[in-house]
Amino acid sequence: MDTSAPRQAAAAATGLAEDQIGQVYLELQRLRRQGLLIDVDVRGTTMFTRRATLTDLGIPRTSMRGKTITPGQKFMIPRHVHGRLQSLAQRLRATLDKYAQDVTGFRPYRYLHYASYDAFTARWDELIAEWDELREYLLAHLDEWRDDYVAAEADRAGEAWDAIMAANGDAALALEIDDSLVAFETRDEFIEWMIRRAAPLFPTAEAVEANLVADYKTAVLTSVADIDAEIARDEAAQRRAAEERAARVAADEAARVARSEADLKMAAIRQAELEHARQQLATVVSPFEELFTNLRAWAFTEASEMADSIRRNGFFNPQVARRLRGFIELFEMKDATDDVDLAALLDELRRRAEATPRQTGRAGKAPADAEALENLTTALSDVVEATRESAQRAAERGRRLRGFAAQGLVRKVK
Repeated sequence: MDTSAPRQAAAAATGLAEDQIGQVYLELQRLRRQGLLIDVDVRGTTMFTRRATLTDLGIPRTSMRGKTITPGQKFMIPRHVHGRLQSLAQRLRATLDKYAQDVTGFRPYRYLHYASYDAFTARWDELIAEWDELREYLLAHLDEWRDDYVAAEADRAGEAWDAIMAANGDAALALEIDDSLVAFETRDEFIEWMIRRAAPLFPTAEAVEANLVADYKTAVLTSVADIDAEIARDEAAQRRAAEERAARVAADEAARVARSEADLKMAAIRQAELEHARQQLATVVSPFEELFTNLRAWAFTEASEMADSIRRNGFFNPQVARRLRGFIELFEMKDATDDVDLAALLDELRRRAEATPRQTGRAGKAPADAEALENLTTALSDVVEATRESAQRAAERGRRLRGFAAQGLVRKVK
């Protein structure tokens, strides 16, 4: 095979001499034989915090404090539990940083030499066991913490009302929320509105199952077929090495025997990680299908939450109207798979939304346009039903990915 043309093209593109191109290739092959590329994937810890607004803090927006203070963060689960979760995420990332090396061109992956493999996986398994235990504890107490969060939100809202009333001395409260003026006549009305606004933000068990993830990815090959071929080559190489070792073991020097055993161990480690990568890839659908499913799963969540809000309130407020409009616009930007069926449902949803009057604050107590509101909720329900299966598939794929670590797919080599 003539490699001169590709080498000349690579040299022209990189500015390297042709003999340097060959040297780089050999160095990469050597690195590949002696180690792995690994990237840590830890996500989902931020779902348990929310930004504390000026309203949450009881600070009037137009006051001097409102103009000079930056809102902070509020915790939706006990703070010490969130702290443990954040600490574990940092320690998992630090474990790879400790045992692996940064190599330009491989980022975000890091290079892990086989000599560090046992130490890395031993520490990783300890932390993953701790992560899984904390995750199960979190899921077991999620309903309890949701109730605590809603109760705490009611207390915070009451304190915020008192603070704002003390600051402006008014008998009623009007707040600018997302560029709209929302009026409240009583303390209880304000508390109820704050709870209604905050409660849907608390993560569901399904969201935790799908999105609270800790794993590492091994960049060895790019397809299941390549992995199968690589495993077959490694197994054949191991058989040849074993046969050669058996034939000369009596005459080999101690150093050569030790070297052969080290080579076999590295090959076994490599095969274990190839199997790990194969199991991960087995759950991966085509990029096109994954984009289609994920976009529909996102549409399911958005449409469900907006429909729930309209049902709870009994009217269509401007905040939900803005969210609905932004949702449709964002879908149109993200729709790389040309999902014409869902696009048609969203066109109908847009028409129904434009025909439904907005109501807010005191106006929300007036009778709503029942027919327009019913048409709007029906259109939202159509979107929910059309996307429900995709949301279930996305959640199931997340559960399968998390199950690999629990099943011990990375074989330990002694």
